[in-house]
Amino acid sequence: MDLEITETESPPQDAKVIIGVPDSGLVGLISASFLIDQLEMKEIASFDSDLFPPVVVLHDGVPKSPMRAYAKDDLMVLISESAIKLTTMRKVMRQVLSWIQDIDGSISVGLTGAPAPNRMDIDTPKVYGVSVNMNGGETIDDLGVDRLQEAMLAGPYAMVLEYARRTKLPNLTLLAQSHLKYPDPGAAAEILKVSSGFLGKELDVQPLMEKADEIRLKMRDLMRNTQKVMKDSGKEREYELPSMYV
Repeated sequence: MDLEITETESPPQDAKVIIGVPDSGLVGLISASFLIDQLEMKEIASFDSDLFPPVVVLHDGVPKSPMRAYAKDDLMVLISESAIKLTTMRKVMRQVLSWIQDIDGSISVGLTGAPAPNRMDIDTPKVYGVSVNMNGGETIDDLGVDRLQEAMLAGPYAMVLEYARRTKLPNLTLLAQSHLKYPDPGAAAEILKVSSGFLGKELDVQPLMEKADEIRLKMRDLMRNTQKVMKDSGKEREYELPSMYV
């Protein structure tokens, strides 16, 4: 495999695996980072590959791989703090999901944004759901969100759904109306509210909203890099997706 996975602790069995990678509004990454911090999750694995850009990230002065996995109880969170290049996206996501299957993850859960052209006028973003291999997707009904019926998805979460469809891996993907080109903590907050019941975790998103301006500033450079990838992957073709379901 092109992806070298170093486990510092054994992943939890039968875990719900949250996937938070750069995409529309960085919703998935913001959500995943908040979960790691709020739940005080512990790093259990790092991912390294020549497929990644030549970067490391520093946290508390310690260099780390931009792609890592964290865990607590029956929940695992996988994040990437670097945009995944289009030329390697399919291979990287396929190998990440293969690892999730190998460790017997019960379900992969994608959290991401659905670009809304009128996002500036939306006070409370709506959240939509797509499910694969989950007994008809009743979980979406339980969450109280609208099931996405007609759409075209592009980017890393499309790769997740494609892999899940082909391999019978259970997957739930939640998409919140979001900005396409700007970090969107508000959309992340809404998707976390919806996710809390399903994850069995009490989540107070108020700290996320209090740091919204700081998050936008901190993540602006990553958003620029992510924009380039999204443009190449045809992400802007999703742009009118939410307006179809308002």
